[in-house]
Amino acid sequence: MSETDFYENIASALGRPMPQSTEKPTLKLPPLAEQSMNQETLLEHFAKNFEALSGIFIRARDWQEVVQQVRSIMAELQIEEKDVAIWRGSELIELIKAFPDFYKEGQIKKVEKSLLGITWAHGAIAETGTVALMAGSEQNRSNSLLPPSHLAIFSQKELVATLGEAFQRLAYKDYRALNLITGPSRTSDIEMDLTIGVHGPGKMYIIYIEST
Repeated sequence: MSETDFYENIASALGRPMPQSTEKPTLKLPPLAEQSMNQETLLEHFAKNFEALSGIFIRARDWQEVVQQVRSIMAELQIEEKDVAIWRGSELIELIKAFPDFYKEGQIKKVEKSLLGITWAHGAIAETGTVALMAGSEQNRSNSLLPPSHLAIFSQKELVATLGEAFQRLAYKDYRALNLITGPSRTSDIEMDLTIGVHGPGKMYIIYIEST
């Protein structure tokens, strides 16, 4: 039996005529990829999409203001420095200097007892309000997974329009894993009951720093 006969038998069994040609699907880019946007517009899209997921978005002019915002977050959560776990990476050195009692070593059993995890975001995707975190020796994944609250910080150079653009930028970076986080942890069961914070932080903050 030839290939044509085989397909004709299937078409006949389905009661359909045998197609004489196929139409190649048209692949479209994501909406934001087709638009030319400046950084401020991208940031507005990011903030809007992140806040739609119950995320808390904060802008800061510089590291001095970031420190003030972190103090405000700690006051809101009613926690102390010893309750905070932070990445040791160079991007966050100003926070490490301002808060010497933050936990920096990354041991899972200690991080899971922390009430706030602080990380740097290596990518910020405007299309979905998603942050991309590269895991490495000084960037443990537990900081963004185990504490009940998570704070991610990024600057203008991390902001991109789409997931594809983020992958292109991060493709040649040295990291163990890439984590994509879109708002607080959300879980639904078979009855479609939504629960926040079951498989990760139930509260998520993002600080965008204008000048690093």
